[in-house]
Amino acid sequence: MLSGPEIYERMLGTYERAQSYEDTGEVRTRFVKRFWPDRTTLLPFTTAFVRPDAFRFEFRSRAGGLGEGQRYLIWRSGDEVKSWWSIQPGIRINQPFELAIAAATGVSGGSSARIAALLLPDLQWGRRMRFLEEIQLSGQEELEGAACYHLRANGPDGRPVEFWVDARTFLLRQLFETRQLDGFRTETTTIYHSPRVNASVAPEKLRFDPGESQPPIRTKLTLPSANLLPFAFLALLAVGNALHWRLRPGSRWSYAPGLRAVAIFSSLAIGALVALILAQARGDQVLIAICLYGTLVLAYTGWRRERSLLTEKARPRTARP
Repeated sequence: MLSGPEIYERMLGTYERAQSYEDTGEVRTRFVKRFWPDRTTLLPFTTAFVRPDAFRFEFRSRAGGLGEGQRYLIWRSGDEVKSWWSIQPGIRINQPFELAIAAATGVSGGSSARIAALLLPDLQWGRRMRFLEEIQLSGQEELEGAACYHLRANGPDGRPVEFWVDARTFLLRQLFETRQLDGFRTETTTIYHSPRVNASVAPEKLRFDPGESQPPIRTKLTLPSANLLPFAFLALLAVGNALHWRLRPGSRWSYAPGLRAVAIFSSLAIGALVALILAQARGDQVLIAICLYGTLVLAYTGWRRERSLLTEKARPRTARP
């Protein structure tokens, strides 16, 4: 009988040596919050891979949430990498493969990165399954008619994980993780239906087939779009602090209307500029909305302070006795 670490090592070796791989699966995430009904999301996905560099991953969202009906596609052939998300305009091209995988990790429930990192050990993103600790064999179970080893382990971050490995192929068949967040808990089950290695992969399973009439969007490698969000918040924070300082009651700038106007319009201009940069780099409506919302909040704060200052200035002052 193999031990837990031995099963785990054989699983890793199976993926590393695989000349081809394909699967279908789904990520089921259950959100548990006290005094609220549970909510479950379902993300079906497919993966196809032919060594050394042919890869296709797709997930769709279903049932229950803001992302219902979405479709996300990542494709690679040689050095050419493309990605497409149905809620964003255009096709991303000329981007690093790892960046394309990382961008889809959160919205795909981790399914975009997990198998890719097992098949391609050089990937730095999604390597959690490659560095499990304290691996223990809990027994054998049957999943979808296949005998599987049930193992428990801890990830590099200390969070526990349960996973099931096919006893014949040593491929991952199921994964269960739970996470405690502020005010609620998530229980995520990832199921891999009949994964296969070293079998012929049909050409259509490696085809890049996004929606029609999608113009290409070139990703600028000198400034990865994933790093723009911190700059947006830092810019808004800096402008907000400057705005509040200039409008601080009692400061020497309090009654300088020109400086107050410059501060307010500067915050609006910088916020709009950051929103335009995000729109060009990512087309991410959520980030743009956050940026514009922060800008409007700062402008509104400035207007309220100016109003209070004008009211204070207009108030008659009583002479001291």
